[in-house]
Amino acid sequence: MPRGFLRPEDRESLNNFPSTIEENDLITHFLLTPGDLAQVKMNRTETQRIGFAVSLCGLRYLGFFPQDIETAPDNVVDYLAKQSECNPVSLVSYGQRLRTRQEHQSVIMAYLGFDWFAEDQKIHLFQWLSQRSLENDRPSTLLQQASEWLYKHRIVRPGITTLEALILESRQAAHQLTYDQMAQSLNHDLETKLNQLLQPDHERGVSPISWLRRPATGYGSKDILQDLEKLQFVQMWSIDEWPLTHLPPRPSQTTGPNSALLKHSGDTTQACLSTVSPSHGVSSRDP
Repeated sequence: MPRGFLRPEDRESLNNFPSTIEENDLITHFLLTPGDLAQVKMNRTETQRIGFAVSLCGLRYLGFFPQDIETAPDNVVDYLAKQSECNPVSLVSYGQRLRTRQEHQSVIMAYLGFDWFAEDQKIHLFQWLSQRSLENDRPSTLLQQASEWLYKHRIVRPGITTLEALILESRQAAHQLTYDQMAQSLNHDLETKLNQLLQPDHERGVSPISWLRRPATGYGSKDILQDLEKLQFVQMWSIDEWPLTHLPPRPSQTTGPNSALLKHSGDTTQACLSTVSPSHGVSSRDP
């Protein structure tokens, strides 16, 4: 299984503030309420007040504490500094003592009703993501859904690499579940026929499964006849009669010969399933 699906620069940006925050978002998410100001003013120094204010609004806006608080855009820092009557430059000195940041984070979480991402919540999120992966296993979609789930349950989003690993594990679990459920529908004769799809066809020069997956190269009569031949070949399998109604319409965008499941199982039958079943798998090169 790959270690991650994000580039290093993407991970860094997703662990911090966005580079720009529009005026509407600034007013909506960074306007300090009387209750916010009371929390901010409990801190003695300007550095502590501006750092506390940025951290508070950062969690409320992003759902996590940015790793580098100085990535907050200038308009955010200026807006919060004006409300808390601080010098924006004071933010540079914030967090020199790790304990100060940790204490502030605990106070902010209690104030906003957030909890840290604990082991039991990790299990719940994994199970939830595994179900979502059956519907759409695109990593970027799952990352967005996981972030929304965490925010909805008032859980501080963990580091992005932690979510990456959880998403990849949930996708693998969904692939395994898909293949397990499909395998239950196979009898010995059908399994034998599926395995034969991987055997070389000397007339075509390739295996039947490779021939089926080969796209048309043009729009001429020869290309049309070849596609009709493939259609007739697939129709002989009566795939529409297979008992697969217990599976989602499109359980995976990536189940196929290159899936992690196939690498672990070595069962050639699984390589055929996603190619010959038109509504329960497509071969994709996406990660």
